Amino acid sequence: MESSDIFLASNQFGLDVFKILYEKEKSGNSFISPIVLASSVAALYMGASEDTRKRIAKALRLDNNVGEEHVLKLQSYLKALQTQCADHVTLSSGIKILLDKKWNCLDGFKHKIQQLPFTEMQSCDFQHDTDTLAQDLHRWLAQVSNGSISNDLKVDTIDQDQSLSVISCAYFKGKWVHGFDAKNTQLLPFVVAPGHSEEVPMMCATGRYPYIKDNELRYSALELPYQGGRLGVVIILPDEYFGLEILLKNLNLEIISELLKNLYMADSALNLIVPKFEIKNTFQLATTLSCMGMEQAFSADKSNFSELANPCRGLRLNAVTHAAAIKVDEEGTVATAAPGSKGRPAKAGLSNILKVRVDHPFLYVIVDKEDQNTFLFIGHINNPVLNA
Repeated sequence: MESSDIFLASNQFGLDVFKILYEKEKSGNSFISPIVLASSVAALYMGASEDTRKRIAKALRLDNNVGEEHVLKLQSYLKALQTQCADHVTLSSGIKILLDKKWNCLDGFKHKIQQLPFTEMQSCDFQHDTDTLAQDLHRWLAQVSNGSISNDLKVDTIDQDQSLSVISCAYFKGKWVHGFDAKNTQLLPFVVAPGHSEEVPMMCATGRYPYIKDNELRYSALELPYQGGRLGVVIILPDEYFGLEILLKNLNLEIISELLKNLYMADSALNLIVPKFEIKNTFQLATTLSCMGMEQAFSADKSNFSELANPCRGLRLNAVTHAAAIKVDEEGTVATAAPGSKGRPAKAGLSNILKVRVDHPFLYVIVDKEDQNTFLFIGHINNPVLNA
């Protein structure tokens, strides 16, 4: 498998996970990092053998014979991206693999984990010391998420019978190329359910943005670029107030890839109204990943983690936890962005400006435009005031 296919697989994996989660979270908001979550599951892939290894590869949407050196590229990519974009965005991530002390972790697996920039192995006592473990995890989550996530991981999610689990966390906050003036932010209605709307803080700006409209699938899409030009959040807004569910059923990776290709070639003058929001989620994904093909890893009778621990008989994966947080507000550069940059002010042709009001449930994806259009994050907003 080519290394570029790893990122395509990560996109597919993230989209599939998101669609399953959406079915459970329609009335709320969601936010996950496909590449961080994939990295956490890929770390377990390196400790699995035989059919368990194949099943994890299937869930990750990878070839069965994918080499570990390709899997390592996920975290190497993340590390490089964080360094290159540090002046413009806050992008942090972390992964913990928790193994009960009754199991002996193999030196070979420890060495593999040490090569990963954001992953650490931790021996713990699930049976006798869950309170201390929970406190440690709360501190770690707060550190990785810039204080956004801490006590969201409840103690009762740490089972005394656990032997192996993995927790991943990601946080994102970026600065716009063309910031929103906070003086223009106002409370406006956001439709959250038939016959019901919430007054939410809406950011307002007039400028030039990548924008397209698809009359067949009935959506519009726009990009808000972050400073540096490499990353941007793509908002996909259904034409109908409650058309997100139908739209998601029709969207696949090929359609989104074509959407992004067309979007980046577009440029429109927009009067834009977008909600402020701050989302923090913690998801338990054992059932989701089982549905995606790796149910064997969660079975004490069938799992094989012989590359991770010895003896490995009875060792199974108990939990896969993913926490993610994002903050979207007015922060950015001043309105006088450099000529030719996306998101620049629209000073002419005011009569031709299109009004785009993001005032009902929508999908959003944070994309790395310079590297395979990699999905760094994906989520949906049903009510911007939830989680804030």
